[in-house]
Amino acid sequence: MLISLAPLLLALPTPGDLLLEDTRLATLPEGVALEGEPITDPNGDPYQVVHRVVWSPDGRRVAYVGIKGEATHPVIGDEVLDDYHYISAPEFSADGEHVLFRVGNRKTKSRELWALLYDGEEVGGEDWIGEPRLSPDGLAIAYWIQPGARVTSSGPYNRGAQIFCLSERKGSKWKTSKSPKYDDASSLNRPVFSADGKVVATSCMDGSEWSILRFTRGKKKPKAEGQFFSPWVDLALSPDGKRWAATVHTFEDLMAGGNPRSPGGGANYRIQFDGKTVGRHYDAAGGPVFSPKGDKLAYKVKRGNRYGIGYDDRDDVEPSYDFVYRPVFEPKGKGIAYVAASGVSPEPYWSVTSMGEYNLKGGTRFVVRESLSRRKPAQGTEWLEIKDLVFSPDGEHLAYAARDAEGWQVVLDEVAGPRHDEVGAPRFSEDSATLVHGARDGAEIWWRVWAADSEPAPDSE
Repeated sequence: MLISLAPLLLALPTPGDLLLEDTRLATLPEGVALEGEPITDPNGDPYQVVHRVVWSPDGRRVAYVGIKGEATHPVIGDEVLDDYHYISAPEFSADGEHVLFRVGNRKTKSRELWALLYDGEEVGGEDWIGEPRLSPDGLAIAYWIQPGARVTSSGPYNRGAQIFCLSERKGSKWKTSKSPKYDDASSLNRPVFSADGKVVATSCMDGSEWSILRFTRGKKKPKAEGQFFSPWVDLALSPDGKRWAATVHTFEDLMAGGNPRSPGGGANYRIQFDGKTVGRHYDAAGGPVFSPKGDKLAYKVKRGNRYGIGYDDRDDVEPSYDFVYRPVFEPKGKGIAYVAASGVSPEPYWSVTSMGEYNLKGGTRFVVRESLSRRKPAQGTEWLEIKDLVFSPDGEHLAYAARDAEGWQVVLDEVAGPRHDEVGAPRFSEDSATLVHGARDGAEIWWRVWAADSEPAPDSE
């Protein structure tokens, strides 16, 4: 029988240690909110502005974009920083020691000034900066810039050459390596670091062709590889950064099926991997994910209006769900878990990409867990939303965040914890004995802890 885990004494750990005690980390400052007034998108559809709390992986810190009156502010812990016109969601380094925001201000009708906000201090200043990525060790930032960028009278930026930057911290100073100028880039998609943090990848356009661009830290020149009709949508690096896989439209697809950018053309998304095209057994394939050792590749596949998970370019999977999300590998790479959806109608163009996951509405979600050798799926409980699947290091436990009509919960081995207004991504301790996650209840922001072999503590008062 599962037993309750009592809260432990509150004490801060040493830097980098995983916090294993229930701790209140911060409180929303007076006058600061996470939700703003509804606004209307370019298609005329209203949507609610909602900023999410981001917890550091070690559970010691939080950061978010806060709304105070008509201004938006970066917030770290309980500290409200200066306001900016534009702020991207924060990102923490793997050890929780560093936090990065992308910020910008409109200076005139046609000119803006953008910067990187690293641990609360501005780094650089550019006419425009794309979405950045912080390296796992927190000592490097990868991002695109567009020198001379200007806002046109119709609203969007003028098109101009872009440069990829890798800024590395050397003591108290930053040293930046830059690529040549490229005609276009995937600058609104965050670059991707390898698990060891030594390699970072993105994509660029030179003339009429798109390529994957890889930077190795410590080297001056990036390496461009591959030739595609479109930029990558989902890019994955092997843990050592030596291999990559990307969801793209290839020139072969263009010749065989017409313009993939036309309505319904997303059916010929494919995966480029190790110099070959993967997923031709299906109508479409995308969202590649490497196994922890980098020796296997799993991805989403589509046939007709049904979806499933394929791997290693095999053709023996019969898609059977209304929709699936990108898979997560078990630590030893012998099995996977993924979210499937029922009662939904995904938009065809983006359906095998991560964009299709973000825009999916309605229906229900459930977790599917299966062995790659037996492919016998086991389905979990249905929820309105599911996110952040994670296996314990020993592969024995599976946790995720889920929402029903009353709020968010963390689910461990299909046992649901207390409801909260918001929860962060769950994480296990190295010995797999403890599950931890962030939680927000009203204005209070917490780090919650429960044993992996016991029932969670009851709802907090």
